[in-house]
Amino acid sequence: PDERLAGLLRRQLPATEQPRAAVGLPVPELAAMSKSLGQARSALKAGALVPGTGPVAVAARLTAERLLLRLPPAELADLVAEKLDGLVRLAAPRRDDLIATLEIYLANGRRKAETARQLKLQRQSLYQRLQRVRTLLGCDIDDPALAAGLALAVRAWRIQQAVPVTR
Repeated sequence: PDERLAGLLRRQLPATEQPRAAVGLPVPELAAMSKSLGQARSALKAGALVPGTGPVAVAARLTAERLLLRLPPAELADLVAEKLDGLVRLAAPRRDDLIATLEIYLANGRRKAETARQLKLQRQSLYQRLQRVRTLLGCDIDDPALAAGLALAVRAWRIQQAVPVTR
């Protein structure tokens, strides 16, 4: 139901990168509407920080970002440093290319062919990037137990880039 509502809203709103509307999770009764509204508000805030969200932020699609935004800036920074230190210390644009590669690779369920297609890379170039990521992080990015933490850390890094960390 939330995706259907989001689709109706998208058709009514001009195409934008920043969300102009948000949809919370469906609720079974009117008394729970305030909870859904709170989710929509946090989705709107999170969607403004996530590239490509479009005109409608959907709470169900932004769960990780909504949770990360609740962390104090120092904890967000600790998560990024713990999981991505070797990558984030690189200078842009190399850092950004490798983080995007890791992000898309993990989002695609560690499927190399799909990742290479999405990044518009030859498979050999993707393999080289992934090996560089493994070396810089010092971990097996294909380990399912580590993949979720890495994906969360990448989202935290994206939030950090949009919201300066204050100490």
